Order: sequence, then C-alpha cells, then structure tokens
Amino acid sequence: MIHHSELLSSLVSDGRIKPTRAGEDATPITYHDSCYLARHNDVLEAPRKLVSAVGSPVEMSRSRKQTFCCGAGGAHMWMEERAKPINEERVREAAATGAGTLAVACPFCTVMLDDGVQSAGADLRVVDVATLLSEAIDSGD
Repeated sequence: MIHHSELLSSLVSDGRIKPTRAGEDATPITYHDSCYLARHNDVLEAPRKLVSAVGSPVEMSRSRKQTFCCGAGGAHMWMEERAKPINEERVREAAATGAGTLAVACPFCTVMLDDGVQSAGADLRVVDVATLLSEAIDSGD
C-alpha cells in the first residue's frame, strides 16, 4: 500500500505534476506529522516534499518520529484526554512557527487540528497536502 502523499510526491518528482511555487515569496507552511504515518509507517519525506514544492516549509519542534499527535489513526480518537487538549497544544506549536498554513496528511488530524484552531482562536489554515498541491497546479499547462 502507498499513502496518497507518497504517490503525489512521486508524480511531482517525475515531473508528471508541475506545481507552481511563489519563489522567495512562497507561503510559509508547517507540516504536522500524524502518528499513523510518521511513527507507524515511516512516511516522513513525501509530505515534506509536497510542502516544499508549493511553499516554504517551517518545521515544528516536535516533528517526524517525535511528533505530538492524538493517536486517532491508531483508534485513540475516542479516548478522553487527561491534560491539556492535544489539538490546542499542537495548534499553539504550529502558530509559533509563524506559518499561516498547517499542512496535514491524515483525515483525523484535519478534524483534530481544525477544532484546535477554532478553540485556540489561531489564525491558521488547516489543509491536506493534496489540496495544497491541487491549488498550486498551474491550469495553463
């Protein structure tokens, strides 16, 4: 099995999909590693390649295998939290990078972080890497 970010990254690398990037004016984007992809499946580079293809990547301090995630991809979506809400804490970490976009590659993370943005009142757009790529494809090609 292959994750959608791996397929899309491969298509971009092969030149079959050609996103446009704003060069030095590229949008700062921070990527959230989901527990399911990063820790359990070692999918670390493909989403980052997509972020780099469409914007200017900014890493959060807790990333890659050391990510901070809710565990919903591993069926922990329904567990009650006993400390600060993970979604709000992660949104604060993302906002601290200065990026205006928080990229994700997991549907559970999209929901979790959208809720966190609303709860924390952060000025962040949560969007899947596939959507970012779609938005960056020049329709003139």
